[in-house]
Amino acid sequence: MSLSEDNLPEVSMSAREQVLQLEATRDKKGYKPGWLYYKCKEAGLLAAHRQLQSENILGDVVQTAHLPQSSNPELRLTIELVPETCWFSNVRSEVSDEDWNKLKKITFQKASYRCEVCGGKGSQWPVECHEIWHYDDHQHIQTLVSLVALCPACHEVKHMGLANIRGRAHIAKEHLAKVNGWTHEQTREYVSTQFEVWRQRSNYNWKLDISWLKQFDVQVIGEGRD
Repeated sequence: MSLSEDNLPEVSMSAREQVLQLEATRDKKGYKPGWLYYKCKEAGLLAAHRQLQSENILGDVVQTAHLPQSSNPELRLTIELVPETCWFSNVRSEVSDEDWNKLKKITFQKASYRCEVCGGKGSQWPVECHEIWHYDDHQHIQTLVSLVALCPACHEVKHMGLANIRGRAHIAKEHLAKVNGWTHEQTREYVSTQFEVWRQRSNYNWKLDISWLKQFDVQVIGEGRD
């Protein structure tokens, strides 16, 4: 659905230029149209994306008719694939078992032992602790931005690659579709796009930034890695 000019928020030129640079990358690499949408969403550039689309500057390549239409454009549940070059380097590997248990307890209590995405609980244990990362695709820095409580089903979706290895991808995809209210085709397209982003990021070595943990007075084993 096209947006009227009155409904469009003001967008800085820098944001517009960032979107156009991302589109140039998408076109050069031959990525699917959905790649641009999700990259803009991740970078907080959806307003610029929509404005450029309404002005027909981006053309048909950014049409998102395949994406779920909702009064709330934000996705409830997303996939967060960790680049292969970052595997086994995470919060748990950088703090002691005692501090990891402390962080989990704080996270679970904050969420009242319910999933922060769907509000549900697991049958064997209520929730699990999930790390939220921001990936700077220019400087290749993987930055911890939050810890959240997720039910096992939502947590499995976050790690769709692991679900694939365990032969549970179909179960994870069904849960992803259910929580977001998607069709199987919308789910398939989204999963495909996320794996394209993962493959691109796995070509680089990332520096780990977990300075977010300092607010909890925990001992960090290493200040970072290259």
